[in-house]
Amino acid sequence: MLIFFNVLEENKTINTSLCNELKEKAGFRNVLAHEYANIINEKVYKHLQELEVFEKFAKTISEKFL
Repeated sequence: MLIFFNVLEENKTINTSLCNELKEKAGFRNVLAHEYANIINEKVYKHLQELEVFEKFAKTISEKFL
């Protein structure tokens, strides 16, 4: 998944800032999926407060391709 965001950035579909934010969220998804025994509630809460990154991604993609 992380490579996908790098490809979008390299092709100027998304900017570097958005790429980094999305990679952070994808990395956290991996923690949730594979290391659920070690999840820290504060980190989950932090990521839940930053979901607007997905709105930015959807808006960017729709502006580029729709």
